[in-house]
Parts: sequence; C-alpha cells; structure tokens
Amino acid sequence: WSSDLCSSDLIYFILRYVDILFVNISEKDTPFTDENLDYVNKIAYLSLVTVVISLVADIVSSLFFGDSMVNVNLSSLVFVIVLYCIAYVFEYACFLQKESKATMYDK
Repeated sequence: WSSDLCSSDLIYFILRYVDILFVNISEKDTPFTDENLDYVNKIAYLSLVTVVISLVADIVSSLFFGDSMVNVNLSSLVFVIVLYCIAYVFEYACFLQKESKATMYDK
C-alpha cells in the first residue's frame, strides 16, 4: 500500500515536470535549453525510481507473504530506457544550440 502511495507521489511529480517542460518548449525559441534538459533528466530519474520501487515492493511482498512470483514490467523498463535516450539527445542538442549561438555571435 505504501509503495502505491509513494509511486502516486512520484507520478504526480513526473506529470508536473512534463507540464512545465511543455510550457517551456512552447514559450521559448528553442526547446534545447539547460532548464528543459534538467526537467527531462528529472522525468527519466523519477520514472526509474518508480519502476525500482515497484520491483522492490514485489520482492518484499513475495518474501513476507510467500508469493513466489515477482512481476517485472518490461514495458516500464523500456520506457525508462527511452526516456534516458531522449535525455541524452536533449543534452547533445543543448550543446549544439550553445555552439551555434557562440558561432553566430562571435562573427
């Protein structure tokens, strides 16, 4: 029960960061800013924490209540991997954006 509550809190923060990210993307001239990169990294990290908490809760439940089955949600793991890939792309795009602005204003 407490793992569900913890996961619910984490999902709330993930959705909050997604909302802020979309607002930032719509309001700024480029989506590739350090602030947006920070939000993408937070979303990926909190998603990973949510998956780990769920896995640990299943393991603890199986140990204490005798359940012999631990559920590993592969689609959640793939989702987290995709989020980390997106975070890496954002990081590289931020670097290219900075380089582009530096080249443009150095002339």
